Amino acid sequence: MKNLALLFMLIISVLGCCSYNTLFKPDSVAGPTGPSYEAEASSNTNNGTKTFTCNLCSGGVRVGWISYTISLQFNNINVDHGGNYTLKIYYINSIPNRVTTAFISVDGGPNMEVPGLRILTVNCCDNIAPQVAQMTVSLQAGSNTIKISSPTDYAPDIDRITIG
Repeated sequence: MKNLALLFMLIISVLGCCSYNTLFKPDSVAGPTGPSYEAEASSNTNNGTKTFTCNLCSGGVRVGWISYTISLQFNNINVDHGGNYTLKIYYINSIPNRVTTAFISVDGGPNMEVPGLRILTVNCCDNIAPQVAQMTVSLQAGSNTIKISSPTDYAPDIDRITIG
């Protein structure tokens, strides 16, 4: 099955038509650093976010408008064992030359600021690959939620997250 997926990716890259994930768009895909959860997945909870096309995002889409009272929550983040995990957030800071902030809350806990968000210095967004910020989060064995918010400003647009 893995060889078939590699063959599809090779054919798609030669044809230049689309990405593997736009044809086979799962909500969660195991990657080299652990499971990957798409921001646009129907299993997520949002309350006003918007989706935008994104040529270089993993699913061809990014989720934006996370701000003030608008948030994005990834549901069903499953791990076998409780403990500390590396959370990687794939994002695009869609507002050029503007510092933005984002906060993470795990299972309804306190907000933790996402460190190291970069400032975009060119016009956004179709030909810009997502940046990656990472932080350590504590997860319980079983199902968890990870909420991304920004209570004081606009957060960057989100492509996906991975847990490793």
